[in-house]
Amino acid sequence: MAGCFKDWTKLYKECFRCLKPGGWLEHQDFSLQVRSDDGSIPPDSIWSEWANVFIEAGKRTGQTLALIDDDNWLKWMAEAGFSDVQTKTIKTPLGGWPADKKWKEVGQFNRFSIETSLEGYSLYLLTNVMNWKYDEVQLWLTRVRAALKNREYHGYTTW
Repeated sequence: MAGCFKDWTKLYKECFRCLKPGGWLEHQDFSLQVRSDDGSIPPDSIWSEWANVFIEAGKRTGQTLALIDDDNWLKWMAEAGFSDVQTKTIKTPLGGWPADKKWKEVGQFNRFSIETSLEGYSLYLLTNVMNWKYDEVQLWLTRVRAALKNREYHGYTTW
């Protein structure tokens, strides 16, 4: 839901209003940051650019894409009236690099999901919000796709 709303507190207040006493709301979202625990993703990789570009695009639209990264969602939920906010962070691999069979499969699905949605997710924001030329977007996405396929990167996103 990152990037969908300008006023998250208002959304959470409406959710809170609609819940019966004792009810709960589950919100799942992803981090823009692609990380690695083993240092396989260099700090100057396309993934750093990725996060910075989409954080800036969110700022320009007034609809943050860095919902999880800056923990504002916790503040907004509290402002809406939620009192027992619990968090659970899940490291979701990006690609089939994990040794564990389950996480390898999860990573392959995660990579596939990103690859198939990459252009649709990026094109509007990069051309209309960031004012990139179409060809610039395509060249940049080529670099992102190469990073997705780089077997030396042991990256993950957090949910």
